[in-house]
Amino acid sequence: MKEYLIKNNIYIVLITLLILFFLMIYTIVVHKKYTQLFFEHNDQINTIIALNNKLNSYILGNSAVNNFDVLNKDIDRSLESIEKLKNDAILTKFQNSYIKALDDLYTKFNKKIIWLERFKARRATNKQTISIILDRSHNELLNFDIQTKNKLNNIRIDILEKIEQNSFYNIDVVKHYDLELDNSFLINFLNKVKALQKSINFQLKYQDIAINHSIDKLLKETKNLLFQQREKAQHSVYISLNILYVLVTIFLILFTLFYRKLQLSQKQLQNLTYQSKLASMGEMIGNIAHQWRQPLTHISYILMNIKTAYEKDKLTPEYFEKKSKLANSQIKYLSDTIDDFRDFFKNTNQKEFFNLSVSIKEVTNLLKDSFKSHNINIEYNLDDAISIKAYRGEFLQVLFNILNNAKDEFIKKELINAKLIIKTYTKKDTIKIEISDNAGGIKNELLEKIFEPYFTTKDKGLGIGLYMSKIIVEKSDARLEVQNIKAGASFIIIFKK
Repeated sequence: MKEYLIKNNIYIVLITLLILFFLMIYTIVVHKKYTQLFFEHNDQINTIIALNNKLNSYILGNSAVNNFDVLNKDIDRSLESIEKLKNDAILTKFQNSYIKALDDLYTKFNKKIIWLERFKARRATNKQTISIILDRSHNELLNFDIQTKNKLNNIRIDILEKIEQNSFYNIDVVKHYDLELDNSFLINFLNKVKALQKSINFQLKYQDIAINHSIDKLLKETKNLLFQQREKAQHSVYISLNILYVLVTIFLILFTLFYRKLQLSQKQLQNLTYQSKLASMGEMIGNIAHQWRQPLTHISYILMNIKTAYEKDKLTPEYFEKKSKLANSQIKYLSDTIDDFRDFFKNTNQKEFFNLSVSIKEVTNLLKDSFKSHNINIEYNLDDAISIKAYRGEFLQVLFNILNNAKDEFIKKELINAKLIIKTYTKKDTIKIEISDNAGGIKNELLEKIFEPYFTTKDKGLGIGLYMSKIIVEKSDARLEVQNIKAGASFIIIFKK
């Protein structure tokens, strides 16, 4: 039982170690997946930052890309990336602050695109307007002197530069260029220029709204939150792996302790088995010596008869043949006893099928002379058709221990009508062997201790016979039980069919 519990503890520790090992692998795999996801998010945010800078350069007129349509594909991809990052963050349970930052970024980026479209449209309109103003006034300019023409042309160039440079155009054109408003064309031209100045200033307001420096700040904040998330995840993984490492170390120590305990228990069991076999062997040799006494005496008488006949010259061939047969029968009995003894202590590492009745008779034959000398009767109620699968040699030892204990109890109590009843039968899905005696039973306080090692009620007993018997029976997936009955005690061995 102790060995069984130790083995159970070892199995529990091993299963726990396997679970911890798989948890460590799972943690590492998840961490690797998270790390890869962090890198992907970081790359995507860097791409969005680069696109935002490119759009701002385009708005400010510092970009090498003059065609806005070239940027449209990058804008669409970036918006899709932000949406994907947000969905990934929700699925992988990132911090809410990071998810909210991505949500705000998506909203602000959409607004940036809307205002960028408005800025682009306003700038294109302003360029077209100044061209129309001057192109349509070409004929009227022919009537002005060269100086006035140059001034008007400089106003056009100045306006175009302001548009290209995205800078406010707030100068007083009349004073700056020293114009004289002496005809209706100039008055009309300057009114259109003033209207254009307002349009340019609106363009610049659209520019500031489109650039939206809060997006730059939000992108930095998003990236910082991502790094915080990564650091938190790494810290969590570091703590988890350290905890798992400590647990693995503890359970490895427990496994080592239990394994050593199991080895010690097995060694103790081997010692008990050896002691039990030696004790049984001693008892058995005593029984064999008792059984051999009568045949040896008989053989001695036969030899004396032959000698006497020879001395009186009465040794005929017929007489010699008769006495030889008698002697051979006694020698065969001695040989059979030795075979039974050898079978009894033969080690078998494999279970085998054997007839139950034959095995019981084999044990009782070894004990019959000893039983007979103490007036112990054996009553058989055996089912000869029953066979079991077990370790035969060890099973015979169990029967011998039980029967020999009963004999010792009879001798101790000096019973006159001592009787043993051996019964085999099947019940439902079990095979039962009952060995009952009429020795008065076992004290109730001793029943629970009877299968414990080194427990004995004998003066010179070792207290290992019944303990080893129980272990041997359980080794064959069976049970050994004891109970008091009306006349005495009953030992029951129960096998599954």
